[in-house]
Amino acid sequence: MYIGIFIYLYDQFNEDMVSKLLIENAKVAAGAIKSNKLRTILTIVIITIGITALIGIITAVQSIETAISSNFTGMGANTFTIENRGQNIQIGKRKRTTKRHSFISYKEAQLSRNNLVFRQLLQYLIMLREELLLNMDLKKQILM
Repeated sequence: MYIGIFIYLYDQFNEDMVSKLLIENAKVAAGAIKSNKLRTILTIVIITIGITALIGIITAVQSIETAISSNFTGMGANTFTIENRGQNIQIGKRKRTTKRHSFISYKEAQLSRNNLVFRQLLQYLIMLREELLLNMDLKKQILM
């Protein structure tokens, strides 16, 4: 709408008249800003606070997403769940029978965890030994 008015004024008047009108409008706007200093300052402060809050919220959300993502990535394939019941897979039309499984004690869970850690350490040592033997064989072949 304003562009249409500008084009109309430009067509009706010469360039000098239009530039004078634009300068006059700029002077009126500057006068309004000077006469309403408190309103201008409050508007600028509120806009600044809003933009700062928006940036802060976006940054907080991204950091939370990154933290959660890194925690799940850190879990990796070394996490598992211990449950005291089966998967309830039924094949055929036999009647379903329920079986009570005993609860796992804290000591049993710790033993299972320690056993898993020991197995992982043992696998690592075996892999390291094989790598060392392979490197020794390569060195022998190079020296011969």
